[in-house]
Amino acid sequence: MDNKLSGAGLIGQIAGRTSTSTVGKSGSGLTYRGYDIEDLAENCSFEEVAYLLLYDKLPNLDDITKFKNSLKEKRKLPDKLKKSFTLAFVLLSEL
Repeated sequence: MDNKLSGAGLIGQIAGRTSTSTVGKSGSGLTYRGYDIEDLAENCSFEEVAYLLLYDKLPNLDDITKFKNSLKEKRKLPDKLKKSFTLAFVLLSEL
């Protein structure tokens, strides 16, 4: 028995509505907040696209500087963890 599906599938069906991204809005491709993803990939940094997704606009120089500094602050390791790593490396080097 052949269980092959036929018909249009999900063509034309709306799975959900979002302003974040669209697929095939102009017939093909992917957009983030109205910008073609290929244009973003060629012309924007990762942080600029992240800013766009979070704040619904591309950042100006002041915006992106503050955003990058904020990200940098958030990725710092706590001093206690750094000391633990240092101790672990010292102990392992003595083996």
